[in-house]
Amino acid sequence: MQLTQFRRRDLDPLRMIRDLERDFPRWPWAGWPFEKGGKEGWSPSVDVYDEDGAVVVKAEVPGLSKDEVHVKVEAECLIIEGERRTETEKKDKDYYFCEREYGSFYRRIPLPARVDAAKAEAHVKDGVLTVKVPRAEPAPEAKQIPIT
Repeated sequence: MQLTQFRRRDLDPLRMIRDLERDFPRWPWAGWPFEKGGKEGWSPSVDVYDEDGAVVVKAEVPGLSKDEVHVKVEAECLIIEGERRTETEKKDKDYYFCEREYGSFYRRIPLPARVDAAKAEAHVKDGVLTVKVPRAEPAPEAKQIPIT
């Protein structure tokens, strides 16, 4: 049996935090509560705010038409998914760099309030998807029932 020497640096809290920060993006739930993901690893940026009794979500989807983006409300979350397809590549071009991202995307955004999914509206204009979901009527307050 071989003995291994204990090193104090193995218990350094700052080193442990740096290791967690380095490894966190590889965890399956990284990005929670705004779950992001996709086959190619890109995802549109979103804004979520309250306006006139509705939850509004705006997402950047430049170059995508309304047929290339799918939106649904499921389990008190708004799900936005779709795909940006690559343009036909020409083999005779020499690229210096390429920053535009392509591929599938998926966003699952927890809604901050109960909503009425049946009255939701969505539209795309100038590369911005706007989804407006009215808040649901509040649940009736608890009522004390007298026992006779």
